[in-house]
Amino acid sequence: MASAPAAPSLGCLPAELFSVIVELLNLSDFKNLRLASRHLARETRPFLSQPSFSGLPWRRDMARLHSLSSRPECGARIRDVKFVFAAMDEYRAYHDSFSHMFGFEPEVRTERLINIWTDYQESQRTARRILSTMGRQGRWPEQAAPEVRVRAVATTRTLCLPFPVELVGRALGGLPNLRSLTLTWMECPWNEDVGMVFDPDESVRLQRDGAREVQREFVRSLWVLDVPLERLQVDGFLLTGDDLVGLESVPAKRALTCLKDLKVEMANLKDENDEAREAALEMLMGKMESLV
Repeated sequence: MASAPAAPSLGCLPAELFSVIVELLNLSDFKNLRLASRHLARETRPFLSQPSFSGLPWRRDMARLHSLSSRPECGARIRDVKFVFAAMDEYRAYHDSFSHMFGFEPEVRTERLINIWTDYQESQRTARRILSTMGRQGRWPEQAAPEVRVRAVATTRTLCLPFPVELVGRALGGLPNLRSLTLTWMECPWNEDVGMVFDPDESVRLQRDGAREVQREFVRSLWVLDVPLERLQVDGFLLTGDDLVGLESVPAKRALTCLKDLKVEMANLKDENDEAREAALEMLMGKMESLV
């Protein structure tokens, strides 16, 4: 008696069709598919990353990008990277939000304010939860990084996680097809109603020292990175000549020399470093041969 033909399996599908099917799965189904067999887990590994990567200040996204970039099949899929660093003076923002609804009945006003600030408060709970883990372990769970001490600071500003700048160069180096990089301190990542009271200049001022360190590390990493980057955007540019010391004598690699689109926005800080920032930007643009 002839045996019944074997049922077709996903592993027998052409790669193009298999990719289309995987792309259509929701997160739960994708996880279940990867658990079905070792073969499927291996074949779906590249889909752990998406062409566009977004990082937010209350998540461990730099560590996540580093983890993905350390897997060649995942890093090769990432073409666009965007990190949003946003902060507010909560007291000022809540006050402005309340003022916008002063004419509403108290019950209506309270309900609307709760709805408006729900996702912001959830982001803060996420940040506190991660920070408490860091405080117990003394380091980021995903990496053997230098000890990070978490201090309680009496402030009303948005709680943001420390950004692991030591991972920037290694993460970008694992993205051979990177085309676009956006770093913004002036964009509201919460809902539109919160965006109405979000102050971009205030966001930069509140994060000035940390933002400058992050920008410095990204620029220094891009300087020696040989990837076909086409677009670079930095909103809240803070670098001065001091941050670029030593780079003048180092030939810039393809990530900067082949740029086709550069967008830089300065925050309205009105301090003594305004001219120094303008000079640093001119120096950088002078190295971007494709834009000259």
